[in-house]
Amino acid sequence: MSIIKKLVVGDKVAFEKFYFDTHSKLYAFALKRTNNKALSIEIVQEAYITLWSKKHTIDPFREKFESYLFSCIRNAIIQEYKRKLREQEAAIHFSEARLANEAPEIQDKFSSRTLITLLESLPYRQKEVIDLVKLQGYSYRQAATILGISERTVETHLRSAIKNLRSKSDHLALYVFLFTLA
Repeated sequence: MSIIKKLVVGDKVAFEKFYFDTHSKLYAFALKRTNNKALSIEIVQEAYITLWSKKHTIDPFREKFESYLFSCIRNAIIQEYKRKLREQEAAIHFSEARLANEAPEIQDKFSSRTLITLLESLPYRQKEVIDLVKLQGYSYRQAATILGISERTVETHLRSAIKNLRSKSDHLALYVFLFTLA
């Protein structure tokens, strides 16, 4: 009797053997697509839980049963990405609504001259990165190419610039400027 046939009838030893035979491949598959160890572990674990809970509905004569599990994991990853996308869209919508309500107050308290002064106080490279990424709308990769530095360095300069600006000002308008552009 094949391992799948044994699994279908509830043989725990067969399930355990199937788990040990397939787990590393399924985990590697999930990790490659999510680049997140915890999420990959969770998705693969859920696939095995689903497999065990629905074992009686499995066709034991399916030729490529392992490929079925790969499909299940791929679908779970897609669902997870869709869920995260919905969460991000909701957060953006909430932020936009909040900023729209606060915009008149911000304009009264924070002049463009103050913003220019704050930007001018930054080190040269940080100003360049802010200009390219936030003002001109270039991607990190494009800005890196223009400046002749790595994308990671662009990220570092941008993070440092924002940190410097935060330490010099507590105005909400500055944050609106930095996070709503580009």
